[in-house]
Amino acid sequence: MNSLIEWNSQKRSIKYIFLLIAFFYSHEFITAQNKIIVSSISFIPAANGTYNQIGTLNSRPYYELGNYRVAYDNKGGAGLEWELYEISPVVSRYYNLSSANTPPYSGWLLDIASGSVPNVSASIDFTDGSAFSPSNGTPGTNNNPLGRFFLDAGSDAASVTALTIQLSGTRSGISAVKLWSSTDNSFNSGSDTQLNSQSDGSSVSFSSFSSAVSYSGTYYFVTVDLTAGASGSVTATISNNASFTISQGSIATSISSAALSSSSVPLPVELVTFAASIIDNSVLLNWITVTEVNNYGFNVERSIKDEEWMGLGFIEGSGNSNSQKNYSFEDRNVTTGTYRYRLKQIDIDGSFEYSQVIDVSVELPGRFELNQNYPNPFNPTTIISYQLSAASNAKLTVYDVLGSSVATIVNEQQEPGNHKVNFNAAEYNLPAGIYFYKLTADNLSATKKFILLK
Repeated sequence: MNSLIEWNSQKRSIKYIFLLIAFFYSHEFITAQNKIIVSSISFIPAANGTYNQIGTLNSRPYYELGNYRVAYDNKGGAGLEWELYEISPVVSRYYNLSSANTPPYSGWLLDIASGSVPNVSASIDFTDGSAFSPSNGTPGTNNNPLGRFFLDAGSDAASVTALTIQLSGTRSGISAVKLWSSTDNSFNSGSDTQLNSQSDGSSVSFSSFSSAVSYSGTYYFVTVDLTAGASGSVTATISNNASFTISQGSIATSISSAALSSSSVPLPVELVTFAASIIDNSVLLNWITVTEVNNYGFNVERSIKDEEWMGLGFIEGSGNSNSQKNYSFEDRNVTTGTYRYRLKQIDIDGSFEYSQVIDVSVELPGRFELNQNYPNPFNPTTIISYQLSAASNAKLTVYDVLGSSVATIVNEQQEPGNHKVNFNAAEYNLPAGIYFYKLTADNLSATKKFILLK
C-alpha cells in the first residue's frame, strides 16, 4: 500500500494520508438541501463556491462541491475538527478547531495549502408568508400579527442585521410596526423575541438588531399596534433580496415582491356617525362609515328600560370600501318612552363589534286630531295624516255628498302617535267632486272635506 507522509507547515502532528483507498461509510440523507458558501481561497480556486449538504457525519452536517468536502472529520489525524479536504485522493487542505454544530465562519487555518484561508458563510433559503392567514386586527391592542416569513440557513454563522418591508393599503390608527423572531410558525409575544419597532409608513426599515439565523430555520413575524379607532386594511411585502442586510451569509432565493400573508389584513369598519331622530311616531337611525373591510353588515338592536337587547333588523354592508357609505333604519314600533339603540357590525368571517349606544326619548302626541289632506284639491292621490292619543281601533272612511260610504282607507287597531296614509281615488273609480273623510277612534271622531279633480 502506498503511503505519503507530509509535514504540516503549521507544525501539526504528522498526518498519514493513504492514497488510492476508497472511504465508504453510511450517512443519513436529508430532504432539505442546506447550503454553505466557501470563499477567499486563492490556493485552490475550484474549492470556492456553493456547497450542498449531503448528509450527516459525526453528528454534524457535511457538504460537498465537486471533489471538495467540508465536514466535522478526522482526515488530518489530530482528532475531530472542522475540515475542508479533497475527497479523492484524500488531502486535508484547511482545518478549524471549532466543535460548533455547523461550519464556523472564521478561524480557519492552513493545513496542506498556502495563501489565504477560507471564509465559510451561510446560504439562506427564503420562504414567504403566502401560507400565513393572520386574524383581523383588534383596535386598541398591541402586537397584532401582520405577516410572516421563514429563513433556513445552511449553517449557524449568519445573522440578519437589517430589513426593509413595504406596507400598502388604506389604513389609519397603526401606532407601531414591529419585527420579531420565533422558533416556530405561531406568533407569541410572550415567548418570541422583539427585534425592532418603527412607525407606520409605505416603507418601514428595521435596524439596530442582530438575529442569528438558525441552521434548523428561524421564523420572523411583523406585527402592528393599533389605536382604538384603527381602520382600513394593510398588506406587507418584501421587495427584493436587497431588502435584507445579512452578516456572514446571503439569501439564495430570488425575492420579488414577496407577500408576508395570504391576503391583506383587515382592520375594523370605521363608523364615524351614529345618530337618531324622531319622525312622526318613528325613530329614524342614521350612520356613516368611511372605510369598510370584509363588512358583512349591521344588526340593529334596541333595549327598553335596561331590558335585554333585541334585534330589530339587518342592513347589508358594503364589503370592502374606502369611500363614505350612508345607512339608515326606521323603527316604527315605538310609543312614549326612552329607547336605547346600538349596531352590531359583523364581518364576513363572523367576528363582530358593537357600536356606541345612543338614547332616544319619544314623546307621542297627547291628543286626537285629524289633519287636512295634502294636496287638496287632488288628482288622483292625496295624503291624510292624523294623531291618536291612545291605542285605538281606528277607522278612516270616505263619503260622498249624499253621505254614502265610498271607500274605507283604514280599519285596524293602531298605537298612539302620528299616522299617515296615501289615498288613491282611482282605486275606487270615484268621479270628480266633493267628498268627506271621517276618522273614528273608539268614541272619538273628526271629519274633513276634500275635492277630487279630473
